Amino acid sequence: MEDNPDSQELTDYKLMCFNGKVKCSFTCTSRYAKDGLKVTFFDTNWERMPFERHYPAEPNQICKPKSYEEMTQLAEKLADKIPFVRIDFYEIKGKPYFGEMTFFPGNGMEEFTPEEWDETLGSWIELPNKEGKLLFTNGGVILLRYVKRRELTDYKFFCFDGKVKMMFIATDRQNEKEDTKFDFFDENFNHLPFKQGHPNATRALSKPANFEKMKELAEVLSKGIPHARVDFYEISGKVYFGEITFFHFCGMEPIVPETWDYKIGEWLHLPDKKVI
Repeated sequence: MEDNPDSQELTDYKLMCFNGKVKCSFTCTSRYAKDGLKVTFFDTNWERMPFERHYPAEPNQICKPKSYEEMTQLAEKLADKIPFVRIDFYEIKGKPYFGEMTFFPGNGMEEFTPEEWDETLGSWIELPNKEGKLLFTNGGVILLRYVKRRELTDYKFFCFDGKVKMMFIATDRQNEKEDTKFDFFDENFNHLPFKQGHPNATRALSKPANFEKMKELAEVLSKGIPHARVDFYEISGKVYFGEITFFHFCGMEPIVPETWDYKIGEWLHLPDKKVI
């Protein structure tokens, strides 16, 4: 993607949204220049703000993007009902292109100069029902939220060449008195007789209502991939995607009994039978 063939980079336009409203923006420029990245903050009228955050500001003029108003509208739609999120865009030939959503810029630890602007931006965050607080540190602002402990069951599907061969369920992850439990099942939800890294659950585990839907989605996501683990949650009868993992336990966690380690390994077919 490029806007100007004479330029080696696209300018990042990053809109900081607080409770669904853009309060300020910043640009990232000169990422690949010898003198390094420049981060420049602007208010909603595209006037420079009088502070820097970790990186120096761009000394040259930065023009307001032609699609800034559209970026603002899109950002506020995406940020609706969220205490804080940063919505990123690029602009190519006057059109905005979505980049990403970031909830913890710089992990909340990048310093502001002058420092009082750290607290100013932090004061714009309003937590829902006042459940939580802001912790101001020398390095940045940390958002602390108080939430009730509630465990979601992980459903993790192992796909080989785009087909589900087995899955496992992780339970008791947030139980301070119990070790995490792993239970493995075949593609028909029959319990498999091995363990890996953690003991089996002491209670019978129920097949998720959307088991077949999860399998279908896992196979779509893993199509054309020798091996991938595709994870889901199930909430109020709906399937929610978690992640895709390509190296379960980095491939180093032993399976007991060991015969199952070899059996699962036989399901893996590398392209052109090349061993890497």
